Amino acid sequence: MGTWDGCLNLYNYEKDNFKRYLASSKEGNIHSDHVLTIAEDQQQRLWIGTAGGGLYQYNYQNDSFKSFQHVLKYPDGNYVRDITNIQQTQERALLLNTYHSLIFFNPDNNTFQEFPFNTHQSIEPILFMCSLSDSKNNIWIGTNIGIFQFDKKTEIYIAYNKYKELTDLSIKSIIEDKNGLLWTSTNNGIFKINEKDNSITKYTKQDGFASSEFKKEAAYMNSKGTFYFGTSNGLNYFNPDALKTNQKSPSLAITSLAVLHSQPNER
Repeated sequence: MGTWDGCLNLYNYEKDNFKRYLASSKEGNIHSDHVLTIAEDQQQRLWIGTAGGGLYQYNYQNDSFKSFQHVLKYPDGNYVRDITNIQQTQERALLLNTYHSLIFFNPDNNTFQEFPFNTHQSIEPILFMCSLSDSKNNIWIGTNIGIFQFDKKTEIYIAYNKYKELTDLSIKSIIEDKNGLLWTSTNNGIFKINEKDNSITKYTKQDGFASSEFKKEAAYMNSKGTFYFGTSNGLNYFNPDALKTNQKSPSLAITSLAVLHSQPNER
């Protein structure tokens, strides 16, 4: 488990205890206490993204961490300091987020390409909140002002304005269910996006969630397809296939009556 100010914690299910990894400048340690993201790739390599310390890979054999500061380095000599999200793409490259760019990193040959967001595309400052490389190899980016898609051929970010419901929302996470539908959590509910029939469905606290305000990157799907979402008021989990839309209209009930702005018993 990654934490802010507490670095990394490993929970042992059998012994019911934690092993804590604190930041240190020594070789083999993480150099930042601020862990932002943890991901395992298809080769079962564990990757850790931090704020201020860049990217690390955990070595299971000697219980240590390898820093990639020397690899993810700009021409001016500065390294990529903030890694906010990690995911493996269909081509097995690592898709890394910074606060303002996407990075495609190939750990097999230590090469990378960065694609900064063009600030001229938006009047407001853009902050990358999350990203997703889906099963069709589309790349989605959630920002503080809505969703963008990244076109790898043209290397351009395109505003996703298909649904007005998502405009100007802060996108906290984007995940794909086993049916290929996208789910995005925001600062005002969860949305199910169905690109097949061009529909969108919103779920909020009124639908049983702990809160309508969701937390950044606090989203996960397990092997059975169950979703876990973190909110400002606790954790929710559900199977998206089990959510059914109520097709019945509610019964009409008259609770009050007014005649020309006055109650019937008024004189």
